[in-house]
Amino acid sequence: MWLFFRRPAGESPLNRTRSLPGSRSKRVETKSAPGIPGALFYHIPLPGYNNIVARFLLRFAEMLFPRVAGLLCFAEEGERMKLPVYDKQGNSVEEMEFDLSLLGKFVNYKLLHAAVVMYEANLRQGTVKTKNIREVAGKSAKPFKQKGTGRARMGRVRRFGSRGGATAFGPRPRDYSLSMPRTARRLALKSALLGKFRDNEIIVLKDLDVAAPKTKEVAETLKNCKVASGCLVVVPEYSENILKSCRNLPKTDLSVLSDLNAYAVLRRKQVVFTKAALEALAEEVKK
Repeated sequence: MWLFFRRPAGESPLNRTRSLPGSRSKRVETKSAPGIPGALFYHIPLPGYNNIVARFLLRFAEMLFPRVAGLLCFAEEGERMKLPVYDKQGNSVEEMEFDLSLLGKFVNYKLLHAAVVMYEANLRQGTVKTKNIREVAGKSAKPFKQKGTGRARMGRVRRFGSRGGATAFGPRPRDYSLSMPRTARRLALKSALLGKFRDNEIIVLKDLDVAAPKTKEVAETLKNCKVASGCLVVVPEYSENILKSCRNLPKTDLSVLSDLNAYAVLRRKQVVFTKAALEALAEEVKK
C-alpha cells in the first residue's frame, strides 16, 4: 500500500536534480522554494497539521491533483475574517473584520522554528563557569608516596575527579546570542499571527482600561471572555495600571504592540487584542 502511494523521486518538485558543471558528481539534489505544490506537506496553515489522517489526505490530494493541492497552502487575496468584539462582561457588542492576506500567504513553519530558537538562545545568560586545574586552589605536590600505603596512587589533590578538584572540559562563559534579519523577524511574527487567526485563538476586547491597578478586575474580564489559562494580552500603548493588573496573573503575559514578536505569540495558547491594538496592527503590517 505504501509503495502504491509513494511518489518516485524524479517526479517530486522537492527532489529535482541537476548537473554541476566542472564537478565529478553527475547529479545533485536541490530543494525548491516553499509555497510550490511539492512543499504542501511542510507548509500547511490549516488546523490539524499534526493529525495523521489530515496529513495523509493532503498528501493523497497532492499526488492526484498537484496543481489544485498547491493552492491549499495560500491565503486567498483579500480574505477577511470576522471577529466578535467583547466587552468586560463577555458580551459580543460588535464585529470587526481583519484582512488575513496582510499576514502572508501561508504559515512558514521553518521560519517560526528558526525564530523560536533565536529568541530562546538570547534568553541564555551564558555565565556558568567551572574551574580547570590551573584555577583550583591547592598544592601541586604529591600528597603521599607512590607505593607502600595501600591506597590508590595520586599525583596531586587538584586533579580531575578528586573531591574539590578541577573539572575536565567543563562549561565556560560564552555568548549564546543569535540574530535574524529584520525582514525575517517580521515575517515570523506575521506567520505566528496567521496561525493564531486560522486556529481561532484570537480574542478581541473593546477596551481593557482600569482606573486603578486591580488584578481581580482584569481576571474577571478574561474569565467572562472565556480565556483559557495562558494568554497574551496585547495593548496599543504602555499603561502602568494594566501592567500592574496583569503581572500577577499566572501564565498571562502583557505586551505592547511595538514589542510584539513571534516567540511571545507562540508561547501562549490564546492572544487577546484590544480593538485599538488590532486596528493599529492592521495599519502596521501594511507598511
